[in-house]
Amino acid sequence: MKIILFILGFSITLSAWSQNISFDPDAPIYIEYQTNPIVVKDEISVDIQDAKSPSRIRVSLQAKPDSAGKFYGYVWLQIGKTITNEVQFFKTKKQVLTGWKHTQDGIQALFLFENEADKKTFVDKSSKTNQPIVDRSKLPTLVNPTGAAPVNPAAKALENSFNAELNEATKYEKLIAAYDKLTPDQRKLNDKRSAQLAELALKNYKNRNYPAAETQFTESLRFNPTNSITKYYLGLALYQNKKYDKSLALLALAEGSDYNYAEYNYYKGLNNLKLKNYSKAIEFLENAREEKDPDYSGPASFFMGHVFFQQEDYSQARKNFEITVDTSPNPKMDREAEMMLEKIDYIEGFKNQMNQRFTYSLFAGLGYDSNVLNISTENLSTDLAAYRLLYGAQGSYKLFFDYSHDMAVEAAVSDYYSMDSKFKTDTTIQSADPLSLSIGLPYHKRFEYKRRILTWGLYPSYSTINMNLDGSSRKKIVDSGILGTDLVFAFSEKVFSRYYLEFSSDKSAIEVSSEANDSTASKYTFSTTQTWMLEPAERKSIDFDLGYILNAANGDNVDYGKLSAGVAYNFTGLWKAMNMIELNYTSTDYNNSDTDRKDQVASLMYGISKDLSKKLNLGLNGTYSISQSNIDNYDYNKFLVQSLLTYSGAF
Repeated sequence: MKIILFILGFSITLSAWSQNISFDPDAPIYIEYQTNPIVVKDEISVDIQDAKSPSRIRVSLQAKPDSAGKFYGYVWLQIGKTITNEVQFFKTKKQVLTGWKHTQDGIQALFLFENEADKKTFVDKSSKTNQPIVDRSKLPTLVNPTGAAPVNPAAKALENSFNAELNEATKYEKLIAAYDKLTPDQRKLNDKRSAQLAELALKNYKNRNYPAAETQFTESLRFNPTNSITKYYLGLALYQNKKYDKSLALLALAEGSDYNYAEYNYYKGLNNLKLKNYSKAIEFLENAREEKDPDYSGPASFFMGHVFFQQEDYSQARKNFEITVDTSPNPKMDREAEMMLEKIDYIEGFKNQMNQRFTYSLFAGLGYDSNVLNISTENLSTDLAAYRLLYGAQGSYKLFFDYSHDMAVEAAVSDYYSMDSKFKTDTTIQSADPLSLSIGLPYHKRFEYKRRILTWGLYPSYSTINMNLDGSSRKKIVDSGILGTDLVFAFSEKVFSRYYLEFSSDKSAIEVSSEANDSTASKYTFSTTQTWMLEPAERKSIDFDLGYILNAANGDNVDYGKLSAGVAYNFTGLWKAMNMIELNYTSTDYNNSDTDRKDQVASLMYGISKDLSKKLNLGLNGTYSISQSNIDNYDYNKFLVQSLLTYSGAF
């Protein structure tokens, strides 16, 4: 299969309609594609399937300057041994592009689209203008492929490899012819000198002095050009010296000698991989993998996994990375393979999310709180320890979702029902049971910067809290309009950062005896989380949290500033589940209050999260807190134990 093309750029797209596109194979073709939604990349690839045979190729198109989301190219197109004139264009095996071909000033131009609606809009617009659709002056002059060598990088690489093999074969034919003319005594001397040089070269190769090894193997073959195993080791040394074409040539000349067959295929595969001859690379690496060699089969699978990953064949990529984990003798390669498996999980999960418009979860759990109202034990008038049942639900409907951005409508409800330590109802305890309702419209936009993904989020929402403060019935005590935004990005493969800003307008419905206790407020929140992945494959990480809340309330007694800091260690541990140990500290200053109140709270939490099935998760955590305040009523110790069973689904 070959393609001859001159690449100005690249064009690609998504679609679900099958359309055969006819064109003149005796002339170059201009290809342009406008993505929808806009894709921001330097280049993109598209598959072309011959409508009359199984032949299939991939071409690359590059971003069109000053045209957001457009990719283009100007090519001679040739598939297989015969030139086809009817093809289909694909983004993936199942995503077929629809197109409109237009001939103007002797130029055949093909415009590709994701859907028929976009095509119709473009065609209608083009029919109403007198301006040329394609600027001929900006196109390069192409030479007919029947009279010119291919200029496609992959085809050129194959040609270079063939020429290198031919040159080396010709060179050694001449050396062997000269060697055959030697007398037996001369050959004996040459063989001895050749063996000495080969032995020295092999020592240098094993000591990783590859330039010296190459020179000495080459010199050894000048004395005895018939020694195939020396050609083999010269081929290995040439690979290490990044002379991939010559390495392939020498390995080919060494065929039939006494070498490690897995090693031979492994290095032929790596050479082709470096030269971007991916189909050949996969062929040889697969041969190495199937040898079940302890040194080379695992690494061969690893590199095959990367090739399939780049080609977006995640099923084959997963298979090969799993083989690497099972067979590779290199712990570092094992870890990298496990990280690639996590990336595949993320990508496939992301694709599943794109197909699932509605997600939901139902949750319920029983907990024990030793001090429900968070007040000093000296002031307790009743037993304020309680068993608390937490239950609720949340759902999300995606308005749109793709790789560049998404928006959803989310709603949630949660409630508490508390009983005292003897499992009896208590109005004092139940006055602290909140019924919370919220609705939001979260939006995320993803950007690529220096090959890293940045995600910006915007979170408008509205929430209410209802409580039974007077012992009669629940009433709304506060409603809040909230606007939050965050930025999430990676400093490196192991360090991730999140920065969050929020404004909340809280309107209190609680009747107060004094304006100083009016909780209506404007609240400003800033927080950041820095995550350091210690062992990504083992899901070990440390989170560092820092935040500040300014509650600008109408009442001086509830006007405060709160500083918080925390550190959490996450790991796979007890019950083979995710475990977390977290230490938190908060300092709250009520500087405008009558008492100039200051609270400091330290807490230690241990939690476990275990997936019981794909949809069912069990969470368990225990927290111990110590509060110290300059106001005695707010000095307290407490512990809280909570379980939570969550059932999640999507469709």
